Amino acid sequence: MKPDKKAEKALMAAIQGDREEVLKEQVGSIEEEIGERKELEEKSEENIGEEVSEVKQEILKLKTPEDLPVPDPAEWRRDRIKLENQKLGLTHEMRQEKRDCWKDVQGLKEEEREAEKEISSLEKRKKRIGDIL
Repeated sequence: MKPDKKAEKALMAAIQGDREEVLKEQVGSIEEEIGERKELEEKSEENIGEEVSEVKQEILKLKTPEDLPVPDPAEWRRDRIKLENQKLGLTHEMRQEKRDCWKDVQGLKEEEREAEKEISSLEKRKKRIGDIL
């Protein structure tokens, strides 16, 4: 398997000892991961939202006990409760996905801040060495 250009560039920079370039590549990669994670969250939220809408439609389609040909309010209540629970489960899943995304993004941002801090330190060090020479 042939490595992609970014990985190849990062490898070459590491071999040549250019830590700053490696860190910049890492920051770029982290930013891509954050974007991908947010995109995944949006797709999941959209899918779950569609499922919630479908369940809401099913709830609305349920006839009221008075409209049933054979009055069986107990069965109607069971069906309605089942659908309401399904809706609650889906909204819980959506909230969980949002929390998971937030946690994932926070971890990636922390990693990004550390890399940027190191880049800044390397740049300051280079500047000081340049001023000395």
